[in-house]
Amino acid sequence: MQISFRSFVERWVLPDDTVLTLRPVLPGDAALLADMLERQSPASMRNRFHGNVRGLTRERLAEWTNVDYRQHFAAVVTAARAGRDTRLIVDARYFAEGDATTVEFGVLVDESWRRRGLGTRALGALSRAAASAGYERLRGSVLAGNDPMLAFVQRHNFCCKPDRESHGLIRAEKRVAACQNDSREWRRAPQGAVMVSTQTQPAFAAG
Repeated sequence: MQISFRSFVERWVLPDDTVLTLRPVLPGDAALLADMLERQSPASMRNRFHGNVRGLTRERLAEWTNVDYRQHFAAVVTAARAGRDTRLIVDARYFAEGDATTVEFGVLVDESWRRRGLGTRALGALSRAAASAGYERLRGSVLAGNDPMLAFVQRHNFCCKPDRESHGLIRAEKRVAACQNDSREWRRAPQGAVMVSTQTQPAFAAG
């Protein structure tokens, strides 16, 4: 399957000239991803990975940045400003489930960049990718005490129920077709940002 890379690339500029770029993850992002994870608090890492995880191994970083863009898709947001290092500030991804119709997703937004709408934009990219790949449902596992993430998925009309197999987890699920109906929500610019032209990128093969 051929997917247009450009359709997943969006750029915005903040008033301080910081450029935010939403795009699919690339093999060269391993160091940026490792740096992002190192900046997060233990609580944020526990909420994302459901355990005492401080980072990913070199092998896991390679796996998370060398994806096939179909069974494993990831969208990231980078922040770049003249005179400063580029930083990865959002990582959102899904993995295909065994039933071939469902993908399991997770979203991590850098603590200093939350409540700006970046997680919503990244989730929108995941839903578009899942639809392009022919998947039917997005499903995520949320710790019962992770109130911000529960509020996030409920705000986006995910059906949330206690996980019958794992105590302390909430299963959030939504049909991909219903996600596409929320396209106006997905297309809102991050808070305080102005959209600029997308970068021209080649198509890439998925699957």
